[in-house]
Amino acid sequence: MVWAIVGVVVVILAVVIVLANQKHKKLVASGEIAERKPDFMKEAEDFHLKAVDPQQVAEQLKQIAQNTGVGCKGSISQQDFEISGVGWVAALKKIEDAGEETVYRFQFLKWNTRNGMPEDALRMNKAVTAIEKMFASFDPGMRIEKRQMDVHWRPRLF
Repeated sequence: MVWAIVGVVVVILAVVIVLANQKHKKLVASGEIAERKPDFMKEAEDFHLKAVDPQQVAEQLKQIAQNTGVGCKGSISQQDFEISGVGWVAALKKIEDAGEETVYRFQFLKWNTRNGMPEDALRMNKAVTAIEKMFASFDPGMRIEKRQMDVHWRPRLF
C-alpha cells in the first residue's frame, strides 16, 4: 500500500515537471522570456545605446507594465523608474547621457524567496526580456554589459 502511494506521487511529480518544462520551452520559443541562469536577478544590466527620447522610454515601460502585469512608476524627466511584481522590486535608471550614447541600468533591488528560489521568477524574467527588447527596438546595435551585484540574502526555506 505504501509503495503504491509512493509510486503515484512519483508519477504525479514527473508529470508536473514535464508540463512545467514544456511551458518554459514554449515561453522561450515565443520570445516572452529568455533562457537565463537561475540567479539572473543578481546581475545588473547596463544598456549602452544611441540617444533615445525619454518620453518613448516612459511610454514603452507603461506598455510593458500592462503586458507583463507588473507595476511601474517613476520620473520621465529623471529617467528613474521602479518596476515591481509579486514580492520583488527592480529599478531602471538612466546612469549616463554622453550626447551620442545613453546608458540605462536595470537591476533587481529586492525579491522574496521560497524554498531558496525567487517567488515570481517567471514574471521577473518576462520584465527583463521585455526591457531588453524595448532597448533593442530603439537601437538594434546596442550593447548590454552585465554586472554581478553584491547581494546578501538569507534564503527562507518555509
